[in-house]
Amino acid sequence: MNTTTSGHSSEPRCASGENPVSGDLWPPCVGRCEAISGCGADTEGVTGRAKRGFLWVLKNTLNRLTLRLARWGHGPFSLLRHTGRKSGKQFETPLILAAVPGGFVAELTYGTEVNWYRNLLAGGAASVVRGRQEWAVVGVESLDADVGLAAFGFPASAVLRLLRKREFRMLRTDGRSGHVG
Repeated sequence: MNTTTSGHSSEPRCASGENPVSGDLWPPCVGRCEAISGCGADTEGVTGRAKRGFLWVLKNTLNRLTLRLARWGHGPFSLLRHTGRKSGKQFETPLILAAVPGGFVAELTYGTEVNWYRNLLAGGAASVVRGRQEWAVVGVESLDADVGLAAFGFPASAVLRLLRKREFRMLRTDGRSGHVG
């Protein structure tokens, strides 16, 4: 049996996470280890790896196409330009946004852990480009699901309802648009 020690104590554990001495699962914080202690034990399992893999494929295939469409002002896509919270680098992310008075509504298709959303929350500079116009994003607010769905109108709201999408955010803008050259 190959035994190692986790960051929690010097108690040995095997690769399956089982304590070879007592037979208990180890570490005791399976499923929430990183969030609690930062020990780095691999407790997220296959689901987390599969999601990361899916998002990587999406980023490197579909997003490249939709990014081009958003830059050209074609289709339903808008472009979110944002600053990385750690790197300070400029990024562009294609999104489908609903224009509303005071800004744009975004549906968080992949949850709150996506980089563009985390960058906005960190307070980095951001702007929305739609067609040939650009608006500075000055704030982000949670929206009630019914309000978010209504912003997209029919048929998009019907599709979002079928997909059980409930996470919407208002990207507040300063109300002034500038021409993108």
